[in-house]
Amino acid sequence: MATRWSITEQDIAKLFAAGLVPGILTVVLYFLVVRCVTTLWPEAGPPADRASWAKRFGSLRRTFGVLVLFLLIIGGLFFGVFTATEAGGIGAVGALCFALLRKKMSIRAFVGSLFEAAETTAMIFAVAFGALVLNQFINLVRHAN
Repeated sequence: MATRWSITEQDIAKLFAAGLVPGILTVVLYFLVVRCVTTLWPEAGPPADRASWAKRFGSLRRTFGVLVLFLLIIGGLFFGVFTATEAGGIGAVGALCFALLRKKMSIRAFVGSLFEAAETTAMIFAVAFGALVLNQFINLVRHAN
């Protein structure tokens, strides 16, 4: 069963898949811009000490949790294991678990993240409500003519 987003009535997994190419293209273009800027103005990005490949790959260990969480959420959505709402819950609980395991989450940070989540949710609801009102207005105007 495909999960659909309520406003656009589109499959969430397909929306994520459709964002892969633009996302990768954006990253490549950012790399090119950084390369051009640092070539034209070397002081904008002073060189650092070179790191060995072992050190570079070793530093990726810190991103393992994020990668696992990302693959779990996107994979679960893509294969229809859970809905978008369930994916959000799994992502939130997974991020909390990783923060607790790394001992990076204090009570103050947890409460702060709850307030930030409430603010973001309120903003998203305001935008969605505005979109629904605008949609209704357009429908009324279209049918009035």
